[in-house]
Amino acid sequence: MESTKRTIGILTDSISDLPEEIAKQYGIEVIPVKLHIDDKTYLDKVDITDEQFFDILKNEHVHAKTSQPGPYDFQVIYERMLAKYEKVLSIHASSELSGTFQSAVMAREALGGETAERVMLFDTMQASMGEGMMVIKAAEMLASGSGIHDVLTELERIAGIIKTRFVPDTLTYLQRGGRIGKASAFVGNILNIKPLLGVDKVVYPVEKVRGGRNVVPKLLEQLRDSLKPSDSFVACILNLNMPEDSAKMESELKLDKRLKGILHAKVGATIGCHVGPKVIGLIWYTL
Repeated sequence: MESTKRTIGILTDSISDLPEEIAKQYGIEVIPVKLHIDDKTYLDKVDITDEQFFDILKNEHVHAKTSQPGPYDFQVIYERMLAKYEKVLSIHASSELSGTFQSAVMAREALGGETAERVMLFDTMQASMGEGMMVIKAAEMLASGSGIHDVLTELERIAGIIKTRFVPDTLTYLQRGGRIGKASAFVGNILNIKPLLGVDKVVYPVEKVRGGRNVVPKLLEQLRDSLKPSDSFVACILNLNMPEDSAKMESELKLDKRLKGILHAKVGATIGCHVGPKVIGLIWYTL
């Protein structure tokens, strides 16, 4: 009887903020990160929706944090996927930002032997849709018949050049998570100073933006400063409860003839836990 196994399945994690409709379109599996709210633990997007999570997060007395899926969680998914696919391409958030990739490594080792060789791991060195855009690219290439070697080569290229920039609307949640001091958050919020952050293995400060009206121009400036006249690029607008900024950024982006594709994505609970319920961002890479 002829095997009905498909060739390569893709697994990512919920840190990727991969839009659900795209995951469904390509049959991409998403392993959930764990959300800890006070003494309760939820699986991201399984036990709790983003909307429910952000509603809870409004309470300043709530303590929320995240943790990675464990190796056993990965092993269960790998075994299920390997029953359907010849190989699994497992694409994950930066190993310097989350223990998710390390859990995947441990799970792969636990499979052992030839089974382990059927699981290929890729560290995007990114998070949110910096990771998600690479997942989508891999899915598109596999769907069009590209081999796994070509896919991994392209992912390596993108990982070396992709730019992620985002601006939380308030410093409150960075302070709650211990990433900045209480005094810095207080002064920053009073003066309406917003941090423009980047992701490259870790999250790092790029510059400070004074006033909400300057956020979108600064994000677009970051994009334009990184491009040459001959470049072409694809972009993703990250938006969480900032629809006007998102629309403004889209209209500006569409004026650039170098733009070859644009995605929209929403910041989910895993990232939102650290930056709060209002965020705008831009992610792009050259073709």
